[in-house]
Amino acid sequence: MRWIVIATCLMVSFAAAAADTPATSPATDEARQEAAALAKTIGMEAMMTQMMSMMREQMVASVARNIPRDKAEIAVDEIFMPEIQSRVGELSATIADIWASHFDVAELRQLREFYETPLGQKAIQTMPGLMVEAQKAGADWGRRVARDAIAKNGDKLRALSTPQAK
Repeated sequence: MRWIVIATCLMVSFAAAAADTPATSPATDEARQEAAALAKTIGMEAMMTQMMSMMREQMVASVARNIPRDKAEIAVDEIFMPEIQSRVGELSATIADIWASHFDVAELRQLREFYETPLGQKAIQTMPGLMVEAQKAGADWGRRVARDAIAKNGDKLRALSTPQAK
């Protein structure tokens, strides 16, 4: 039972990273094929593998809430990551289907053609590092905003944390 809870926590953390936006139109087979070609052009599976590797520490921390850290690392490295890696193609195909429902065939071709250009290739190579940088900047910003909010509203926060007299 404990492993079901751990696996559920991992999957929820992945799901939380995905946007829940409705499709704009049903995907055609041609759009799905073009979206799959776009995914291949940008190296979707390799990017996902890299993202999962970057999320390893978060997964370990999540699992370590239920079992000792050393065992959590073993579980992530020997059980969850290999399963994720062996099935990353499923997620890539799902994302391609989502693209196919939001873009028409011509738009998907234009995107693929762009990513085949030198600038598109630079974007593919640069984007993972930019995402790491942006995530760090966002976390730093969030800490500054929280610190400032606490400094400005300390009295209100203390009043909220103090039990009210009845």
